[in-house]
Amino acid sequence: MCRLYGFSATAPTRLECSLVSAQNALQVQSDRDGRGRRNADGWGLARWKASTPQVVRSTLPAFADREFVHEAEATRSRVALAHVRAATVGDVLLENVHPFHHGPWAFAHNGTLTAHRQLAPLLTEGAHHEPRARQTRS
Repeated sequence: MCRLYGFSATAPTRLECSLVSAQNALQVQSDRDGRGRRNADGWGLARWKASTPQVVRSTLPAFADREFVHEAEATRSRVALAHVRAATVGDVLLENVHPFHHGPWAFAHNGTLTAHRQLAPLLTEGAHHEPRARQTRS
């Protein structure tokens, strides 16, 4: 099961400790979570500046990607959202790595959106682009 990290503070704060250095940091959980499972199918980080999310994502495992450490060290934000993925549905592709974003919003989920075709119109009311993710075709 994927791992999610959410952060909200009253002042910009460095996130390196909880993402990389802490005993149960998100990077550690990408290698082995509490049940010994890997979340090695990508990572993403959203941080807000001036009400706009800046999102960086990768299909590499967070535990093996120096860019994850670099981004965590560089992050000073009041609000952040991070995710390490264990793919269950959908290929290991950048467009399937969370967080997703649209305008001032960023979001991640844990599980499978089985009604994506029905949900997409609701998510895109007033939007110019439809959120996209690619599923494995059987």
